[in-house]
Amino acid sequence: MKKQSKKFPSIYRAITDKENAPLIVLSIFLVLAIFMVGLDLNKNLEEKELRAKLYDSKVKEVRFWEENLSKYPQFKDAYFRLAILYYEVGDFEKSDSFLKKVFLLDPSFEEGKKLERLLKD
Repeated sequence: MKKQSKKFPSIYRAITDKENAPLIVLSIFLVLAIFMVGLDLNKNLEEKELRAKLYDSKVKEVRFWEENLSKYPQFKDAYFRLAILYYEVGDFEKSDSFLKKVFLLDPSFEEGKKLERLLKD
């Protein structure tokens, strides 16, 4: 019995065929574009998750300082930290109100003046 050799289909010509070249180039371009969009989407999702974690940690810190203020209402540093936290999350009105309380306790507080300049800009 004679052993027959298996022949593979000759598809290699389809890749180098002039008629199929634009389709092949377009396919490669689309695959690369999809890959790049996927990488960008992954990066954006990671950044969003990081921002959410930072925001949550700031909210926890705000709760902590507000609880301390209920116990120690003359604690200037707590008011100032709250002013900074609200500034960082973008609530400039609350930041300004806490900063005013800082200045009621210590009108010459230098760090408070720096934050006040930032709030005015």
